[in-house]
Amino acid sequence: MEYHISDLDLPVEVVGALALPLPPSPHLAHPIKVIMEGYTTQLAVLQGIIEAEARSGGNISIILWRAEQIYRVRLSACSSIGTAWRKVPLELWDKVFRHYLAAIRGSGPVSDPFKRAKADPNKLAMFAPNTLSTVCKAWRSIVTSLSTLWTDITLLPMPVSESDTNRPPLLASADVVPVLTRLHRLTKQSLPWSLTIANGRPPQLLTANSIPFPLFLESQAALRFLACLCICATHHPLNLADMMIPSITSLVVDAGGPGFANIPNLPNLTKATLLNMVADVDSTTHTPWASLTHPFIGNHLNPQHVHTVLRMCPIL
Repeated sequence: MEYHISDLDLPVEVVGALALPLPPSPHLAHPIKVIMEGYTTQLAVLQGIIEAEARSGGNISIILWRAEQIYRVRLSACSSIGTAWRKVPLELWDKVFRHYLAAIRGSGPVSDPFKRAKADPNKLAMFAPNTLSTVCKAWRSIVTSLSTLWTDITLLPMPVSESDTNRPPLLASADVVPVLTRLHRLTKQSLPWSLTIANGRPPQLLTANSIPFPLFLESQAALRFLACLCICATHHPLNLADMMIPSITSLVVDAGGPGFANIPNLPNLTKATLLNMVADVDSTTHTPWASLTHPFIGNHLNPQHVHTVLRMCPIL
């Protein structure tokens, strides 16, 4: 029989220690040791009663059997507080999970904007910390404690239809709930974060509860902490040109389609990565070319286009 932690009636000291990915502090270690000694004594008493019942030929009651099982599980829960994985520093766990996520995405480290722009968006969304935290209790405890793992978010907006490019794309309602949880966490802790906007699912998956993408983005309090924007949604316009996001300092655009039409107003931008630009660079865009200190241009621009970009970036 499996027991939830709420079924065990554990003291608050034990419940609190179980929720942390670290060993208990010295001032908690002694009370937990006393609690374990008490459970051990009570379990021995119960086992003596059960053995006496068995010798006398009586039926062991279900109540006694369940009580013994609960005390065993309580002791097991207390013992798990001192397991080896809790002794690994959180900084190392952070590196382990970041490497794990990057390996599954197949796109290199999350911090590399050039590789992130080429990542499979479905994998970026699928292996978010929300999913990792469901693997086991140990992973949930670790992932919940590592705020930095929650700062790389992918959204997959969908066009209203393949032919309608005038109306803003929509977010599926099923995708919004887990994202809202992460955005709330970022806002609460004032964490800088990065947003990847990739080509979404086909319009056939839209429902009546789908949300306009620009409206969803503008309504988020976490938007004021957004530091890096990666736009890979090249099949349809995103209708972001009327938005201003002063917090963004780094931009990645994979413009296989209407790239510059997707860029919001970024007055404090200093780094820009422009991939797959196949047309003339739009010098009328409100991207602050004059303030860029670290532009990166893909391989598809001819020398004339490169010269145009360099002229717009005088402080390189």
